[in-house]
Amino acid sequence: GSVPTPAQTTGSMVSELAPHTSTHWVTGTAGPCISIFKPFLLDAPLTSHEAPPTDRFDAKCLWWRHEQLHRAIVLGKFGHFLDEISRERAELEANFRVGMASVLNGGNQVDRARAVAECWREATVMEQAWIARVDVPSKLDATEYVSGWDEMNRLAGVYPAPS
Repeated sequence: GSVPTPAQTTGSMVSELAPHTSTHWVTGTAGPCISIFKPFLLDAPLTSHEAPPTDRFDAKCLWWRHEQLHRAIVLGKFGHFLDEISRERAELEANFRVGMASVLNGGNQVDRARAVAECWREATVMEQAWIARVDVPSKLDATEYVSGWDEMNRLAGVYPAPS
């Protein structure tokens, strides 16, 4: 986004279309550059217990947990963080593709739903580890861009992180 209205995407999706079973890879989060693409199948819906996103930070909501991470690195050392997680993310997503291929080529609907749920669980664990590694910058440059994000974070209750 640009000053005075910084913003980013709301999510990303890549679809692999096939005659019998299509796999949709979604982030469910903003900032695809640091998001994990997870599988979604139309015949194996997600059984999520996540809170839906609202205009206020909620640690029970995937979108806000990721947004807390995203905003911390956008205002901090973005390039360094991206370099640090790229290999981990690529390996995890490659494992997801292998696991999904095995159930798409021989599993039933229950197997597919279980595989999808496991991918989402593993993505949550990895992202929580990333959040634990990121330090929220305590002193930021007083630019218009940073001030805009700072105000949005304040209004949403993102920082300081609720306990």
